[in-house]
Amino acid sequence: IMTFKILAQFVVLGCPWILGFFTNGSKVLEILFLILNSQQGTFIFLIYCVLNNE
Repeated sequence: IMTFKILAQFVVLGCPWILGFFTNGSKVLEILFLILNSQQGTFIFLIYCVLNNE
């Protein structure tokens, strides 16, 4: 389960910035970047609090 958390955290924190690097003025990619960045806290809460088996 720790591997799942590590991979999920990598995706949640890494993908928006990779996407943001390639925006180059594209409004669609900018909007996706904003949505993914604004939801990072929600994803971390779900992964580490809601899905916690302890």
